[in-house]
Amino acid sequence: MFQCLDLIALTCLVLAAETASGQIPPPQNLSVFWENDFTPEFSWIPPPDSLPNCTYYVKMNGKFEFLDKIDISATTYKPKNKVFMKKGHMYEFSLTIKCGKNNKSEPAILELNYPELLTSRDCYRHTSNDVRCSWTPAPAATGLRFFYGMEFHYEDRIEEMQECTSYIYNGSVKSGCDLKASSNAVIEIVFNATLNNTLVRNTFLEDHFKLKPPPPEVNVTKTESEFKISWNDPGELGLNTFKLNSYCNDVKEEFIIEERRWETVKRDRNCRYCFSVQAQDIDNSPESEQKCFDADSNVDPSLLACGLAVVLIVILAVLFFLWFQRKKETIFPKVPAPRDYLSDISNNSQSSFRKLFIEAEEEENCKVTLVKDA
Repeated sequence: MFQCLDLIALTCLVLAAETASGQIPPPQNLSVFWENDFTPEFSWIPPPDSLPNCTYYVKMNGKFEFLDKIDISATTYKPKNKVFMKKGHMYEFSLTIKCGKNNKSEPAILELNYPELLTSRDCYRHTSNDVRCSWTPAPAATGLRFFYGMEFHYEDRIEEMQECTSYIYNGSVKSGCDLKASSNAVIEIVFNATLNNTLVRNTFLEDHFKLKPPPPEVNVTKTESEFKISWNDPGELGLNTFKLNSYCNDVKEEFIIEERRWETVKRDRNCRYCFSVQAQDIDNSPESEQKCFDADSNVDPSLLACGLAVVLIVILAVLFFLWFQRKKETIFPKVPAPRDYLSDISNNSQSSFRKLFIEAEEEENCKVTLVKDA
């Protein structure tokens, strides 16, 4: 019993000596309790001796770094702002006691390092109101689920956490989510999955999105001397820089266009032209579908017109000839010859004379006798 009392007394003397000599013991047994996915509450055991004129200094290091100070009598601390992990799964909380200007304890540090649920992740905006988040799950993660909530810059409103309703699948595995989010939205993300029979979560904050617009829609007008090319703002993202690709046969020429969405290109009649456009802001968009125009023919247009006229005349002449052959008897009927009245009179006279008298031939009667031999 006395040995224990001696030990306690010795410990108190050591702590008193440390405090007196400027060595302040750090708080002990740092721990964390999560009220929700983004709100931790830290707790600790303070040094055994009272420390007047001292203050706790808090440092939190995750996606963002925060510094704060609290009263020396406190034994818990809840951050004023939501906490987001570094790389989705790491967080560090440190607590230091500071007395006066130069006298302070060693920091008590609590490192949180949860298992990673993803091997890759990306969120990008492809229109002014459409965001796609895609990911590759860790091989051992099962039952992965994606939750998100939103806060809005310059607006006093939030969207509570909800699970994705439009998952994208790679086979039977969830690999992405399409969601509606205006340009001033900040998205809070939570991934939940089971890893090694333990429920694990990773948290992220998306406050700046990459832009991956769709291909521009291109319109090309051809004139005698040039091409007029225009295109839209893909995704209505306010893009200002575009690359115009112009092909004259196999020769490629690139134009970087800023602050406008049109260009003119001089035209060579002997070239086959193709045009495409690509957005160049932050991340390049896919190249648009090519618009192509064949080279002009080398034949003189006037000669070509004359040749066509000759062919047309020949065809019309042949058609007219065939039509005339079919209709000539109708157009030019046969005229009957005039009668030869003198020949008719002569012929009639001769015919009448011959018919005046014709003597009838006499019939001869013959008798035939048959004699039979005895």
